[in-house]
Amino acid sequence: MWSGSAYISGVMDLILSTESGLYCPPGDFHIDPWRGVKRALITHAHGDHARFGSELYVCQTDTAPILRKRLGSEIAVETVGLLQRHALTDDEVERLALLAFEPIQFSILNVDERTAMTWTYSQSRLFGPLVPLIDEATLAFYRGYYTAALATLFVGLERYLRHAIGWTPGAPDPSFRDLRERAVAHFPESERRTTALRLLAGVYARYDAAAPPPFYFNRHGLLHGLRLPMQVDRMNCARAFVLFDCLVLAEPGSAGRGFIMSPVLESRLKLYKDCEALAVEMSLLRRC
Repeated sequence: MWSGSAYISGVMDLILSTESGLYCPPGDFHIDPWRGVKRALITHAHGDHARFGSELYVCQTDTAPILRKRLGSEIAVETVGLLQRHALTDDEVERLALLAFEPIQFSILNVDERTAMTWTYSQSRLFGPLVPLIDEATLAFYRGYYTAALATLFVGLERYLRHAIGWTPGAPDPSFRDLRERAVAHFPESERRTTALRLLAGVYARYDAAAPPPFYFNRHGLLHGLRLPMQVDRMNCARAFVLFDCLVLAEPGSAGRGFIMSPVLESRLKLYKDCEALAVEMSLLRRC
C-alpha cells in the first residue's frame, strides 16, 4: 500500500515514488522513469516505459535493439541476460531480501494470524497432532529465539512429510527426494502446492558447505551449525510458517482458511502476546 511517497518501507526505503518515477535507493536506479535520470532500469521497450533523456539504460539483452530503435542508436545501454546475477553478490542479495522482508513480515508473523492458523492446522489429519510442536516453535519465535524456533519447525515439517508418505517407525528412512516430492504428489494442483514444492526443494536440497543455499534455509545446513546472523533465521522462520500454511491449505479436502474462536484459541493468543512482550529477553542475552 502507498504511504506518502514510500511504497515499501523498512530499515531503508526499498522503492520510492518520486517525480521521475519509481526509485530504488539500494540499487540507485529508477524503474521505467517518466523523465531522464542517471540510471534507468527498463522493464520493456514500450513507449510508455522507455523515454528519452537518461544517461544509462539497463535492460534485458533482447530489449536492447528495440530500445535503440525507439530512442536512437547513440544511447548508452547496459544489458542483462535472463537469470543473470549481474552485479549483485550473494551478500547484497541477502541484504536486499532482509530489507524487503521488513515490510511484509507483519502479515505472516503477527500473533492474530499465527493463532488463527493453529485452528486450521488442528482440522488437518496430518497437522493436527503437530499443533503442540508448532506452539513450541511459535513461542520460541516470539521470545526471540529464532534458530531454536526454526529447528523446531523443521522437526515438525519432517514429521508431517513422513506421515504424508505413510512412513512408520521401523521402516527404512525415506530419501530427501521422497520427502520433498512424494509427500505432496497427491495434492491437487494449486498455487499453494507449487509454492510448497519450491520451498521444500530448498529445505531438502543437497547441502554443500562450500556453497550453501541462500539464507541457509536448509535442514542439513541447520544441523551442521553453519548459521548466518540471527535476523536471517527470523526470516527463515517466516518461510517455514508460509510453507506450513501452504501445505495445510493445499491438502486434499482442505476446508481453507478460517477459524472458530474458542477458549483454547483465546488462551493461545494471550500466550503468544505474552511471549512477544518478552522478546527483550533475547536482546539482553546478546549483550552478555
